Amino acid sequence: MVAGNLPSDLIIEILSRLPVKSLLRFRCVHITWLCLLKSSYFITKHVQNPNNKDHEFLCIQYRDVSGISRYKLLTRDTSEVSLDLRIPFPSLESVVGSCNGLVCLYIDHPFPCTKILLYNPALRVQKIIPESTLSRPESGRLHHVTFGLGYDSVNNDYKVVRVASSESHKEGKLVSITQAEVHTLGMTSWREVAISPGVNFKVYGPQAFLNGAIHWLGMVCKNKNITQVIVNFEVSTEVFKLFPLPDFVLRERWVTWTDVYKNLLCVVRTGDGAYCEIWVMEEYGVPESWTRLHVIQLSLSYPLWFLGLGMNGKLVLENLWGLTVYDPDNEEIKNVKFDHPIGLFTIVTYIESLVFL
Repeated sequence: MVAGNLPSDLIIEILSRLPVKSLLRFRCVHITWLCLLKSSYFITKHVQNPNNKDHEFLCIQYRDVSGISRYKLLTRDTSEVSLDLRIPFPSLESVVGSCNGLVCLYIDHPFPCTKILLYNPALRVQKIIPESTLSRPESGRLHHVTFGLGYDSVNNDYKVVRVASSESHKEGKLVSITQAEVHTLGMTSWREVAISPGVNFKVYGPQAFLNGAIHWLGMVCKNKNITQVIVNFEVSTEVFKLFPLPDFVLRERWVTWTDVYKNLLCVVRTGDGAYCEIWVMEEYGVPESWTRLHVIQLSLSYPLWFLGLGMNGKLVLENLWGLTVYDPDNEEIKNVKFDHPIGLFTIVTYIESLVFL
């Protein structure tokens, strides 16, 4: 059987396993291939192909000595790939998260001037999200803002979530107000959505997108007692839920991170130095299924600060000259140096995709 006579289903299956760089070249083969590779059907199939996990990267943002934000992609073998991000506004603060090849970044100005940028590093395309017009309490003081990016599989669309916590005086008392809003990529405005009162988020905490939902580490205050929870936002239904953390997870020290570890929702507890515990939810949505998977204590001659989980569950830590990447499965340590970093690292795991903004 010659290549020209291959069934179309087989051709699509083969193409869906290839990296984006190859697919971009193949768009010149024939007009039918160009239409196929730009179709939402193929883009979704390519993103969902488990083989593309082999093309996973770590997207890194840091500041150099001149205060300029630098961006790099780190491959599985810790080789560096520089990113040429043409940012339309200066002083970009950090990476919010990643979903299906899109990276969400933001710069924090006083409301309502927060800038949000979506960027696809594989295609070198970007989109600025319109600013929010949601009214805030006149006498309120903005406490902090939390962002999220997720995929709506029901409507085949992407949504950006923003939750703003503010404080205002009401009848002589200081009252906390939390407002949540959603922006769908195909729309030009934000919509307010309901969120339970009394929910607060970890300041600048990362997001974890899994099973059609965005997850953040949060806190709930009841009867003057503060309890840590995981805040869950189902992207398709636009409903917030809370996942409680059992006492045996919260015992001894606070949870400092939520992430995805090998397709499982996880939380990380950190301690002094390079100490951390990784807990995974083996059955999604079932708090009783939390299991402690790793207890890690790195004893090295230089200081380390935990940044998050990278490719295939590797720990990523900041050192004085760059990053330290630790693989808990084989206990392998690799160091990655950067040109004149001054810290302020943020990281997010990223997979290549053809998602076009």
